[in-house]
Amino acid sequence: MRIKSMIAMLGLVTFVLMFWGGIEVSAQAIKISPKDAAYAKYQALSTAKKLHSNLPCTVSPTPDEAAAYRAPKAKRRYTIGFMEPTLAGHYYQAGSSGAFKAAKEAGVKLEFVSAGTGYASPEQQLKQAERLLLKGVDAVAVIPTDIQGGVAITNLFLREKIPVVIVATESSSPDAYMVMQDDYQMGRDSADLLVKETGPNAGKGIVIAGPANATWSAKRAAGFADRVKEKYPGVKIAVSATQNVDPAQGLKSFENAVQAHPNIKWVYSVFNLLLDPDSLPARYKDVAFVTNGLDPASIQDLKEGQYSTIIGITPTPMGYQGVGHAVAILNGDQNVPALVCIPLTRYTAKDMPPNKTAVTLELIQKGFEVSAQK
Repeated sequence: MRIKSMIAMLGLVTFVLMFWGGIEVSAQAIKISPKDAAYAKYQALSTAKKLHSNLPCTVSPTPDEAAAYRAPKAKRRYTIGFMEPTLAGHYYQAGSSGAFKAAKEAGVKLEFVSAGTGYASPEQQLKQAERLLLKGVDAVAVIPTDIQGGVAITNLFLREKIPVVIVATESSSPDAYMVMQDDYQMGRDSADLLVKETGPNAGKGIVIAGPANATWSAKRAAGFADRVKEKYPGVKIAVSATQNVDPAQGLKSFENAVQAHPNIKWVYSVFNLLLDPDSLPARYKDVAFVTNGLDPASIQDLKEGQYSTIIGITPTPMGYQGVGHAVAILNGDQNVPALVCIPLTRYTAKDMPPNKTAVTLELIQKGFEVSAQK
């Protein structure tokens, strides 16, 4: 009898060990960090070198493929954090709308936070990350305030075995997944676009270069300058001025630049919200103007002929696919790409009113109310 009891007890212990062992195996099946040699090599570069480098994309979908991506259904109701530096602007609102859309379709809860003050608040964003930890998130998708601030946030979550997906602006961590536009290439493409509009002897112009500490803006400005230097000797950058995302600051940068260089022939703004072409003094209304970002304001400018072509920056799929990848990782998908490079899509007046691709990739998704998410 005692032997039978011992056997039964051993069976129970074995069952418990198998049960818990199964849980452990399941936990190990979550691939917390990507293992990709090219991605790791890129992340080992200094920030200075990254500013002049293309991203080592694991996957580069076409616009149609990016528009067709669908978030996977969650195997259970995960809680996923989504962190924005600000909601002041269409780009950030569109990214957030994509995140909420993915969460709804996947069947997960989204804990949304915004640092509120944009790229000048890495400390505040880190505090928000700490609060998300206390709430018990299973994964996070993060738009970091800067390339180094993203490392601190990534490490904070990874210490707790919580996977991180960086979206929209880079983090210098090989241990976070990324869904990103290639900002360096966007700058290079913008230089090509300028020359297409003006010819190779475009002359002297101004770069409105955006936030000084934001990687996305610095890489676009660097890509533009590098492309000009290597291919277009007839294009001269008179001034490359930095400023926060504020049209008033962009206009002030422009006015300061033309005081020293009154005969400029072109403007490149790395983000359309940095400078409104309608705000330029009458003397400069006809200068060539190249920008990045399709939103209701730039759509109207495109229709009115202020721009001939705009390079989109696809905010909606970054939020959408960032959350979708977080769900896939938690589901145990071993094939989530280390780095998805969202396509750089060009739009002209013939694509207006916004065609289906533009609506899906660039615009705030229907039903998203910013006021409810602040």
